[in-house]
Amino acid sequence: LRRNWERQGVLGAGDPIPSFQVTTVEARQLSSEAMRGKIVLIDFWSTTCGACLQDMPIIRAVHERFRESGFEVMGVAFDQNAQAVRRAAQAKKALWPQVLASQAGELPEKMGARGTPYYVLVDSRGRLASPGIGIRFLEDRVEQLLAERAR
Repeated sequence: LRRNWERQGVLGAGDPIPSFQVTTVEARQLSSEAMRGKIVLIDFWSTTCGACLQDMPIIRAVHERFRESGFEVMGVAFDQNAQAVRRAAQAKKALWPQVLASQAGELPEKMGARGTPYYVLVDSRGRLASPGIGIRFLEDRVEQLLAERAR
């Protein structure tokens, strides 16, 4: 499976994520450099994905628990309408930066985001730590990555 993904240009665990600088749906700048030193969940989602919307309260709870320790979330929405993304995120209290996938360059493709929901954890060195992590493993894995960063 890994060889298949490598042939398709998809990153694997331990690979550095591509540098990026994007404008969020809130018209703010966000870059990979600004996230360095933090554990980051990249949440690939869509406003029409029921499972994505259902998982947002779980992500919010993990974010609230670990935010002060250096955990951040970035949403990448497979939608065309920034206003719809903003509304859906606000309705679910997903108060982290949201970016349209069409504005995220090669990030979705390199991360292997071919459907939603799809979650990727990036470690504090900017390397892919957990591609395709299941939502039920998120809290434990974030806790583990924060502990590793503290050593």
